[in-house]
Amino acid sequence: MTAEITFSESAARQLDDAIRTRVHEIRSAWDELVVLLEQAAQGELHAALGFASWTAYVADVFGETPMQLERGDRRQAVKYMADQGMSTRAIGAVLGIANTTAGRDLAIHDLLNGNDEGRDVTGLDGATYPRPRAKRADLVDPAPREKRPTVYRQASAIHQDLLDVVEAIEEIATDKRYNAHRDTVLMAFKPAFDKIDRIRLFLMGDIPRI
Repeated sequence: MTAEITFSESAARQLDDAIRTRVHEIRSAWDELVVLLEQAAQGELHAALGFASWTAYVADVFGETPMQLERGDRRQAVKYMADQGMSTRAIGAVLGIANTTAGRDLAIHDLLNGNDEGRDVTGLDGATYPRPRAKRADLVDPAPREKRPTVYRQASAIHQDLLDVVEAIEEIATDKRYNAHRDTVLMAFKPAFDKIDRIRLFLMGDIPRI
């Protein structure tokens, strides 16, 4: 539903300024966070707190409230964390994205900037693993998966069609000529009626399978 636009020009500019200010604040907060993270990493804060690795510490900090960033900011964050030796799984936990998305963001940066080093990364368990090398195929965003409709939506979609069929059968049953052709009509409908009856019993839980 599209809301009716009711802003005056002055009100619109005021809201626009507020939005732009907040975006600036978010980006400034990210920059400040990076400085704090760098200080913590250099001083091995994770070791002082008993974490198996820096990766495990960062994932623990952000795990309950993953950061939700726009694509451009997210890719910068992925690059920064990867430069800290974090695995894509750990980066995904921090940013609230799939590890495959983090890997694709990193691959895009590496391929576009010639930084395909394949260096080691640190996992949540503190172990090191070779960083996967970027592939050209990673530059292409995967096609969105078609969302399968819920069972309720599927049922709703055929509801009217089913009613139309029932009304058509009712029209035949009330036709004056029906009694003269009852046997042949019932014979024509019998396979469908039998199947519908078994489906009804299955839906009601009276039989284990259709």
